[in-house]
Amino acid sequence: MKSPTIEITLELDLDGETVSGRATNRSGPTREFSGWIGLMGVVDALLDEGRGIAAPTNRSEKETHDREGEARC
Repeated sequence: MKSPTIEITLELDLDGETVSGRATNRSGPTREFSGWIGLMGVVDALLDEGRGIAAPTNRSEKETHDREGEARC
């Protein structure tokens, strides 16, 4: 089975070594981020959306989701 291709569009605002901006995939809303870790979090969320995985709505749900993923690995 072929893996899905997910296209993510980035708008980057660079200020020295700091990055901020917006990211979107074709199926979801634009997400804003600040910092390199914020960028990675947005990309991760957009990949989950593209795969049809619901994004956690709050921090405790995300932590639970992350721990469940670690347990399956």
